[in-house]
Amino acid sequence: MSTIQTPFMEMEDASHYVEVVRRHYRNDHAAYKGRRNEEQQLIAEVTADESRMIIDGVMNGIMSIGGYTGPESALPEFYETDVSLVGFTWEDFRAEYSKLMVGFGIITNRLNRDGYNVPSYADLDGDSRIKAASVLLGDFLTLNALRFGVDGVGVKKTTIKTEHNFDEGTVVKTKTVKDIDKEDSAKKIMTNIAETGYRLANSQHVAAKLSPASYAKLRHQHPEIPKRQFDYILSFYTDAAAALEEQE
Repeated sequence: MSTIQTPFMEMEDASHYVEVVRRHYRNDHAAYKGRRNEEQQLIAEVTADESRMIIDGVMNGIMSIGGYTGPESALPEFYETDVSLVGFTWEDFRAEYSKLMVGFGIITNRLNRDGYNVPSYADLDGDSRIKAASVLLGDFLTLNALRFGVDGVGVKKTTIKTEHNFDEGTVVKTKTVKDIDKEDSAKKIMTNIAETGYRLANSQHVAAKLSPASYAKLRHQHPEIPKRQFDYILSFYTDAAAALEEQE
């Protein structure tokens, strides 16, 4: 594992920090879940508060772009429950990001305690914490978009069909789908969101384990695995790469 330099002067430094933590997790050096000591309980409380402030700041920006002109750009009184998507409220969305950040705060504390030369998220300066939280928020959003089929990673599929034509004889036709994982309608995307939520059951969010780039790499390596099964493996297995290889 390479050295982590703090404070984070650039977003790339924060991205490196997040990726190092993910690699430690995949190597079973520490866990996101498990019994918390008093220090970790305090970290969870503080990190949960910070993550809610960050995500509400994002919401404030969205509302401003949408033309909301409330007092001092404050959020509408009931935005947490009034803003919803296929049954999931903004409060639900915010809670999932908060769980991701709390888990990150806990695992970095455990890695630091056990001598892995990883700074505890709670001990970072304010600006560095914001950078790390922003990296995780961006990955959280990107990976959800990939899971729901809003976007894909460019996995192609070509089908070959043979037709017999009286005038031309046997004709071979090929059809290529440019991205097999990207849904072609808003209805399908909404169905995916409704069925899976922002994370699968009680699994740790994929962003705690992998970057979007790693997700894309694994998907290109295993295009034959059905998308829903692929996402299930990434959600429930610590080492998704090894689990995917076992499917072959």
